[in-house]
This record gives sequence, structure tokens and C-alpha cells, in this order.
Amino acid sequence: MRPLEDVRIIAVEQYGAGPFGSVHLADLGADVLKIEEPTSGGDVGRYVPPTSSPTCAAFALPARFSM
Repeated sequence: MRPLEDVRIIAVEQYGAGPFGSVHLADLGADVLKIEEPTSGGDVGRYVPPTSSPTCAAFALPARFSM
């Protein structure tokens, strides 16, 4: 059993420190629910050039728990 297995996190964050922290909480077993801005398509890492692909490394690495 992981230490945070019975914990649920609601992540309301943008690219950077927020997702970085949330991914570590998920690694420790927390159930992380990420809330994104519905009108902009989500995290800023998905639509800022040159990494505009929804599966780009700039988005996928810090937010790997939500993929």
C-alpha cells in the first residue's frame, strides 16, 4: 500500500509547479483529478509553440498521471 492511496486530490493548476507537485502526489498513491479550463483546451503546455501537440513532452512529462 502506498502512503496516499486513500487520498483524493483536486488539481486546479496550470503548467509548471502545480502539475509537478501533483504528479508526485499521484506517485505516492493519491487519486488526482485535474480540472482544466474548458474554453482554452486545457494546460498551457498543449498549445504554446513549438510543442503544440497534445502528446508533446512538455505536457506529458509533468502531467503524466492524467494521460
